[in-house]
Amino acid sequence: MLDAGADDVGLASIDSPALAAYRSKFLTVFPEARTCISVVCRMNPENVRSSFRQQYELEYHHMFAEASHVARRAAVKFAERGIRAIDCSSSYPMNMENFPNMEMWYVNHKPIAVAAGLGSMGTHHLVVHERFGSMMALSSILLDREVTEYGRPLGYDPCCKCMLCVTVCPVGAINADGHLNAMACYHHSYRHKYGGFVDWVENIVQSRSVRDYRRKHSDAETVLMWQSLYYGESYKCTNCMAVCPGGEDHIGPYAEDQKRYREDVADRLTGRKETVYVVKGSDAEAHVIKRFPHKTVKYVHSCTRPTSAAKFFENLHIVFQREQSKGLNAVYHLTFTGAETCQGTIVIRDKKLEVSDGLNGTPDVRITADTDTWLKILRGEKNFLAAVLTRKVRVQGSKDLLKSFVRCFPD
Repeated sequence: MLDAGADDVGLASIDSPALAAYRSKFLTVFPEARTCISVVCRMNPENVRSSFRQQYELEYHHMFAEASHVARRAAVKFAERGIRAIDCSSSYPMNMENFPNMEMWYVNHKPIAVAAGLGSMGTHHLVVHERFGSMMALSSILLDREVTEYGRPLGYDPCCKCMLCVTVCPVGAINADGHLNAMACYHHSYRHKYGGFVDWVENIVQSRSVRDYRRKHSDAETVLMWQSLYYGESYKCTNCMAVCPGGEDHIGPYAEDQKRYREDVADRLTGRKETVYVVKGSDAEAHVIKRFPHKTVKYVHSCTRPTSAAKFFENLHIVFQREQSKGLNAVYHLTFTGAETCQGTIVIRDKKLEVSDGLNGTPDVRITADTDTWLKILRGEKNFLAAVLTRKVRVQGSKDLLKSFVRCFPD
């Protein structure tokens, strides 16, 4: 692996307890898999820390491609030796029948790296390597046989808990208690990917004229979307990786003078004037308006619309906005009828969400809905009040609690 160009490599058994939640998906990709290989390619920190977008994007384009090339070269060498290996280095999922669920990803590089002893998950939900910190690109290979010795998860945490990633996140996606508001990051940093692209296309379709379209998107935004499609993956923000001082190669300047490090790295990133994309009524909107008034807020639609009643329940934990649930303590029973039937219980308490199958406990609000109607409401194709009047949706319980429920899942 090192001869193929990797800067570090780790091995984990597919039966590792640390990979138990992912094992079935790995075997879906490669049923013969017995060993997972994690490949690390280090990045140039100065490019990553640049507040000039062209420079940090250049580094990502180079390094994701390099990590993929390393994995492919190694897989070919394995094949020459009669060892079956599959290169799983793709950074982007192709199984879009599962969109927008996290099931799009079948081989997850981060948990493999952690299980192989190459680092631990930091507060920013990136793997922190003991030497390279967060500034690395990961790829993975699955082998058809066991090896003589596997790596083990690190016995210590390279994340120094400086909370700089919390400080520099423009949408408040990263929290000191470890909570990640995935949708906040998704809507802003991933604006040119996945749901962001869907939202852009729908804006085009809904525009009555060129002038109407221009009211929604500046020429610069249009060109950036084209550039992402033509040139490759593009992120609106990578502040969490850029500011991270974790790892032996990077901890020095931070340890020597924390104040200066904040001024040289963190303040330069947060001081950047930029457009921040948020869903109206979300925690991200409140965060950027309060913390970064010099940045421009632009509202987008989430486009994380579930395709079934079951997916609706699965998606809730992804789109839940915990700050919007402050003070709410309620139990909701949802029953879906019609083309698809299922039931679920949703409990929101102490800014936490619990979702379970079936109707459990005593509800404060009961909702019974025709599945097709409910999904059309979520897609904005049908009016909620009209659905209630036609008895396609029936609600029993406090209207205020129903409104509070809706606030927790904006858009």
